[in-house]
Amino acid sequence: MNNQDSFVDKNKIYAVKMAGNSKANSLAMNVDPNFHDFKGICFYTPDERGHMIEGRLGHKTDVGFTFISEGFAKGEWEFIELTYENFKDEYYKIVIGGDKILKQVSNTKELIDWYHNNF
Repeated sequence: MNNQDSFVDKNKIYAVKMAGNSKANSLAMNVDPNFHDFKGICFYTPDERGHMIEGRLGHKTDVGFTFISEGFAKGEWEFIELTYENFKDEYYKIVIGGDKILKQVSNTKELIDWYHNNF
């Protein structure tokens, strides 16, 4: 892992806002900017499938990091660290059964554990 990659945490869950979108429309887990030397980023969208997007890491932000897509949905994407608070306020709406997940967790650690245990 090089220094730039150190702000990407494979254990965290991120809300993903693709280039041109004003809001996040999916979650990402197991985010890996170094997957077998792939020139881009790889991640799994829970309850959906894996993705390999060509591009490069952008920069660390106060809430996560950016990624510059050179493939699908070209431009700057934002990966926002999922917390219990932002999930409860907004992101539960973008996942199937988000309201049921909220009834099973009460903090960020429980939320992240729930995703890792169920996907």
